[in-house]
Amino acid sequence: AVNREDINRLEAGVSIGKNEIVHAKSRVMNHRRTIVEITIHEGKKHIVKRMMEAMGYKVSSLERVRFAGLSIRKIPKGGWRFLTKNEVNKIYEITGLVINK
Repeated sequence: AVNREDINRLEAGVSIGKNEIVHAKSRVMNHRRTIVEITIHEGKKHIVKRMMEAMGYKVSSLERVRFAGLSIRKIPKGGWRFLTKNEVNKIYEITGLVINK
């Protein structure tokens, strides 16, 4: 089971090869099922799985709950919703795109 030492290691940085060290804000959500919430700022290919494997853990399930500030927590599986004007503006800001008016 993931323990406090593992959480500290995730936050301090985990080496995942090719001189790449990834830092992640982390916390254990459920000790019984070992559910860990990990927050990263750059989602390179399989980075969470690679981080956990580097620490000796196998990831059996992975769920992205937020991307670019957009949360999917209240959207049912397979569901969708329109973005708010503020969310669209934020995406333009993050990506550096210009809003056509």
